[in-house]
Amino acid sequence: PLDVRRYGVIYAGAQKNLGPVGIAVMIVRRDLLERTGQPRADIFDYRSHVARDSMLNTPPTWNWYLAGLVFKWMLAEGGGAEFARRNAAKAALVYG
Repeated sequence: PLDVRRYGVIYAGAQKNLGPVGIAVMIVRRDLLERTGQPRADIFDYRSHVARDSMLNTPPTWNWYLAGLVFKWMLAEGGGAEFARRNAAKAALVYG
């Protein structure tokens, strides 16, 4: 478990864990979206992504579909808590 409120931005590359290469998961604190800075292209401005429901450009639909299947499978297996337990058991074997 992770308290996402403790962080401004959380970036997770999805490859190998949530689906194929080509997608990422980001959690951005809202107050950071309100900040302005140097002008930049829309693709580099998270506010533009939020305003367009994460579809600023053509999304990789196949990758999202596969990630959705992985999310459904993970939930059916017990969710984040179960995978944290499994990963702790694997880490204990590797590092023990």
